[in-house]
Amino acid sequence: MKMIAKILLFFSLNFILFATDIESVKNYLDKNETNLAIASLEQILMFNEKDDKANFYMGKIFVEKGNIKLAKLYFRKIVNPDKEMKLYLDNFYKLYPDNHLSFKFYFKVGVKFDSNINNDSSESGWTIIDENGDKKDIQHDSDKTLGVAVYELFSFIPIYDIEIGDIVNKFTIYNRNIIMNSDLDVQIFEYSPSFRQKYNNIDLQHFLIYDYIRYGNDEYMNSFKIGENIEFDFFETFNNYTTFFIGYNKSLLSNSKSDNYYEAVFKTAVTKHLLDNRVNVKVGAGGADTFTQKSDTNAISYYRFNYNVGVDFLVLNRKIDLRTDVTFTNYKKGNNYFDKKEKDREYHYIIAMDSKKSYGFISRTKLEYVNHISNLEPYKYKKFLVSIEFIKKFKGF
Repeated sequence: MKMIAKILLFFSLNFILFATDIESVKNYLDKNETNLAIASLEQILMFNEKDDKANFYMGKIFVEKGNIKLAKLYFRKIVNPDKEMKLYLDNFYKLYPDNHLSFKFYFKVGVKFDSNINNDSSESGWTIIDENGDKKDIQHDSDKTLGVAVYELFSFIPIYDIEIGDIVNKFTIYNRNIIMNSDLDVQIFEYSPSFRQKYNNIDLQHFLIYDYIRYGNDEYMNSFKIGENIEFDFFETFNNYTTFFIGYNKSLLSNSKSDNYYEAVFKTAVTKHLLDNRVNVKVGAGGADTFTQKSDTNAISYYRFNYNVGVDFLVLNRKIDLRTDVTFTNYKKGNNYFDKKEKDREYHYIIAMDSKKSYGFISRTKLEYVNHISNLEPYKYKKFLVSIEFIKKFKGF
């Protein structure tokens, strides 16, 4: 009898403890103290990983965080849902069914005014090389040419939701036409398959990227990349986004392997959210290294380091973005362009404004000043850019 009484007492105490913890979880959620609610739920699940209420509230928390995959893991552990749980879960699985195919679309059209289209580091880069091994678009800074570009970008993204993650395929077409100067036109086709997973508070995306690029009227380059995107929140108001990849770039202008090169790129950024995300401060940094198969190459090899600082805020339903972007480039000696190491610096100062328009379009106006400092006179320039573009994002099921 004493043994039975002890067992009953043990389960009674655990029932009271769990009930008290669930009530405290509700209180924490009412006060938006999500971390304390998660800590209480983890304690309950440590004693009983099949506790229906604990799994239900843990799943709801991750739905609010946008982590649908992790929410489903908790919801699947619920054995005997009550009426409230059943109603919520029925609505949830209507919105997020398993093995579900959905689509995303992204469309952008814009016009850009460039005070010196001959030095176009923002789009094609001045490393473009023609059939004779000469750069096509670089001229002396005194030979500035005002350019007007019209560009369009369209992305189609089918997403297949499976139990362990998302299979994502992204198809993108980009076209830029320079008015009165078709030699600087650019067309890019990009295909990127990836697999996206969520682990607790971490989003992972393993990706491949294939690019086919035309410059002017010529085939210019194929590139292949493999890499990883990592995103996570910490301390509730901070977000980190990191990407790194290795790639191979194959020139289509010639059959020589010496024109091809490899690259390794790493970028990371931390965003601090303030005033309910009405103000965001962002600090980022990154680096790149290119290396070629031969020393007498036409492809330019370099080390590159970049950092950027920015802030965006909402004013009268308009998003204002202020940013400074600085890039240091150390060109390696030994190729056809440099017989010694050269160092360049490039400063971008940007102000942009987004505002919502009719039919769900977003209009973006951007002003940019570029100052490229170089010891080599042809590559030293300053320029202003003004762009106006319209963006549309939508989903399909």
